[in-house]
Amino acid sequence: MLKKLLFAVVAACLVQAGSAGAADDHVRRFTVGTYEVIALADVPMRRGAELRPDLLVGLDTMAREKVLSGNAMDNSINAFVVRLGDEVLLFDTGLGKAAGGKLQESMLVAGIRPEDVTAVIITHFHPDHIGGLVTAEHTAVFKNARLMVPRVEMEAMARAAAPFREAYAGRLQMFEWDSYVANGVQALEAAGHTPGHTVFLIDDGKEKLLIVSDLIHFEAIQLPLPDVAVTYDSDPTKAIAARKRWFDTASEQGMTVAGMHLSFPGIGKLTKQGQGYGFSRRAE
Repeated sequence: MLKKLLFAVVAACLVQAGSAGAADDHVRRFTVGTYEVIALADVPMRRGAELRPDLLVGLDTMAREKVLSGNAMDNSINAFVVRLGDEVLLFDTGLGKAAGGKLQESMLVAGIRPEDVTAVIITHFHPDHIGGLVTAEHTAVFKNARLMVPRVEMEAMARAAAPFREAYAGRLQMFEWDSYVANGVQALEAAGHTPGHTVFLIDDGKEKLLIVSDLIHFEAIQLPLPDVAVTYDSDPTKAIAARKRWFDTASEQGMTVAGMHLSFPGIGKLTKQGQGYGFSRRAE
């Protein structure tokens, strides 16, 4: 009881000390239908200068000049908490503290302790999505959570699972595409970025949220030019097809989307614009 009280006091002090500006930089709260979505910054902004145009596949000359001359490769690393009834669902875990990730700090500002999380749901096994699962000592960060991962990803990228498999022994659950990982949360196939890359649809009958994970990395490029892939797509052709398929669906159905690399907070709505897409960031 005392530990919980101390945590609440520390979290409140952090929010007050950081003021609204600090919280806005790392935590944003949204209501989507009847549930709460909390955007958490692991890395609020990575500047294009830190990245490389050679990571892009399929750029024409004009687009490449735009990348070289501007901030078109800016992006973020985001994670999302969804509160559904008694469930506190965390989608992805960022880089981890050892690699400079700030997810746990953002959670603290949001008033969420790692032990409050009831399920950690992983979209795929790249380091900026699973790095926050374990500590530097290889122990589980989320001690009360079941860890849910795509079966296809586990089978295709078993070596990447080594750091967390033992830490979450007994709580590690593999799911199939089209199944439900929590009440109202459906896992859907979006392979291409990795073999088991998964998006998640949350539908309460009032509003739909699609967590698009790494369907997009550089919004200034891949929204207007969705045929541009990245070199770390395991199958660029499938990755492009998945992006178009799900972006078309989200646009047509008016879904809210949440992306792990859309500029923080990474939540908004897509619209079809010519051969590409527009994105209206949600302010709330």
